[in-house]
Amino acid sequence: MDETPPPIPRRNPLGPLPPVTPPSAVPPPMPPQGAPYHAAEPEPEPRLCKMAVGSCILSVLGFFMAGIPSFFGFIFGIVAMIRIKRSDGDLKGKGWAISGIVSGAVIMIAIGVFIQKFSSIIEEQMVANEEPFAYINTPPNFKGLLDRADRTSLGDVHVLQVKTHGSEPAQNMQLRIYLPAGAEDAAPGSLPCVLVAPAGTDLLSGAMLGELDDEAYHDETLPYAEAGIVTVFYSIDGGGEDYFYDDDSMMEAASSQYDQFRDAQAGILNGRYALEFVLAELPMVNPEQIYTAGHSSAGTLSLLLAMHEPRVAGCLAYAPGVDIEVFHAELLDTPLIGLIFPNVKNFLRKSSPINNVEKLQCPTFLFQSMEDEVVEIGEFNAFTDRLKAQPNAPEFDIMIIEQGDHYWPMIEDGMPAGIEWIKERVSTSGEVTH
Repeated sequence: MDETPPPIPRRNPLGPLPPVTPPSAVPPPMPPQGAPYHAAEPEPEPRLCKMAVGSCILSVLGFFMAGIPSFFGFIFGIVAMIRIKRSDGDLKGKGWAISGIVSGAVIMIAIGVFIQKFSSIIEEQMVANEEPFAYINTPPNFKGLLDRADRTSLGDVHVLQVKTHGSEPAQNMQLRIYLPAGAEDAAPGSLPCVLVAPAGTDLLSGAMLGELDDEAYHDETLPYAEAGIVTVFYSIDGGGEDYFYDDDSMMEAASSQYDQFRDAQAGILNGRYALEFVLAELPMVNPEQIYTAGHSSAGTLSLLLAMHEPRVAGCLAYAPGVDIEVFHAELLDTPLIGLIFPNVKNFLRKSSPINNVEKLQCPTFLFQSMEDEVVEIGEFNAFTDRLKAQPNAPEFDIMIIEQGDHYWPMIEDGMPAGIEWIKERVSTSGEVTH
């Protein structure tokens, strides 16, 4: 029996073959070399719009800065809203932008309303400053005032001093009353009266009277009372009891007192209320024989009171300042002077007697020295020339002396002549016609 020999195994020239793995155990193919694996990236967060935040901040700042930043905050808010809308979700801050727009609009409207109202108030004030001094007559309560008066005697003259009270201009003032001998027992309406204001002001502020004591000033008041004329010395709003020895300190004080002086119409209201006091509390005075008098700045007020108060029977002015705009020319040329003295240009124009000569309708006595260096004779003559040129000029007497300074000629020559002028009018006239 033939035996077939077993097959001879073939050898792989490349070596032994690897074992065959079942298909289910084959691992997934590796990615190609050089192709890295990337995980899915999250969506980017929207960025906050800086302009939206800035618009809100600017709008709020406008509340403290007259509304100017609010305007830019309002504009920036609108621009920010447009940018956010067009960013397709890349920008956020819509709430900031809306807050900036709304707050900016509200603040601008509020500031606008305030400016409008404030401007109307300023405009009304400017119109009032352009117009003549308005007639105001709301005096304080004088009832029982004399019962509380401080009292003294100067020879036969009894002197009383009182202080009024009130909340409106010129209602807080001092009054010093000089009663001639026998005046308290005189028949009603039998004596003349003169109203005198304190001199020596800068015509931007007023003056107090000081206390009624041994050092009280009487040189410009007592001579009238000694001549039988009831005399009322009254304070001017916007004054203190300090004395100033240089222009700088006086001007510094005036800047803080100016508003009160201006509101009292340069002292016209003080003079008017002094007159009301006489009519209410001094029955011995003849209402038709009440005069106003004063020296220097008080002479200015004496003229102004006579120009604005029709009940004044006559005016006496010794070396009065009549052109206050010229007197304060350097001050008026100072830049931004209105910040220190509001509306001062209009005020000085209104309170200059030379600008109101047509209002002076009562008899007037004017006194001046040719050597006066405070109120120069040229200024005085310009005033009297304008007074004479008025078609309905009042009766007036002018007394000019050749020698003497600003003060002593008034004491030695002016007041004695003025007292005689009053006496002549009292003895020769009944009712005074204005």
